[in-house]
Amino acid sequence: NKASGRSLEAQRLNEKLENIKTNIGKQYQRLCDRDSYVTAEKVRNAFLGMGDDCRLLLQTFDEYLADFRKRVGKDRAYSSYEDYCKRRNRLASFLEYEYRVKDIPFKELKRDFIEKFVVYLSSVQGMRSGTIHSTLKKLKLMTYTAY
Repeated sequence: NKASGRSLEAQRLNEKLENIKTNIGKQYQRLCDRDSYVTAEKVRNAFLGMGDDCRLLLQTFDEYLADFRKRVGKDRAYSSYEDYCKRRNRLASFLEYEYRVKDIPFKELKRDFIEKFVVYLSSVQGMRSGTIHSTLKKLKLMTYTAY
């Protein structure tokens, strides 16, 4: 489980692998001290920074949609709710397509994430700039909601 050779690249790679192994061990030990049982998924999530105290993008979107749904027929239209659901599903498919994850912590939302999302919406989903803009506005709303 290490790179062979004595090149600088192999040494750097081995050092990074050792750091990852150490960090996973620390997360495992922290979970063992705190919880009654530990699963591989819990360790993975803790290592990736998706612990219990971490806000997730799609989780926040789902909470927003649940509250929005309660307001349908009062001060919100069902068509608006459907529009939000479509945009949430596009975001979920982007996360699966680009990062192969079901959800992502807000702290991972950097400029690079937004740029990749725009490229995905235009190239993979075939959207035009106006639709992309309104989709990004919904994403911005979720960040405000989480904040």
